Amino acid sequence: MKWKRFPVAEFDYRALKGRAYDPPTPISEAEAARIAEAATAGDGSVAGGYAVEPDAALLEKLPFRGAHQQMFLCALPGPGAHLLGRSYGWFNQRAFILDRNGPEA
Repeated sequence: MKWKRFPVAEFDYRALKGRAYDPPTPISEAEAARIAEAATAGDGSVAGGYAVEPDAALLEKLPFRGAHQQMFLCALPGPGAHLLGRSYGWFNQRAFILDRNGPEA
């Protein structure tokens, strides 16, 4: 048997609904450019996730609505990524994987 599916319990979001939330502080555009350049050059020391300020023109183009529109720069330690699974946590979350922070993404 290659794969086996396991039932996922229903997530009770009501316990967390309405709690205070402080979004992460975004890094500067210059720092984001430096990290992206280093990651492209193969520098594994910058691998990680960094909060960045989303471009306003990009947000207008995407179907996101609401107060918590956030963007993260993900610097990978090697080439490519393989994403598995899906979020069972929130029925109203959505994520996009983009190649840049701008309307041309």
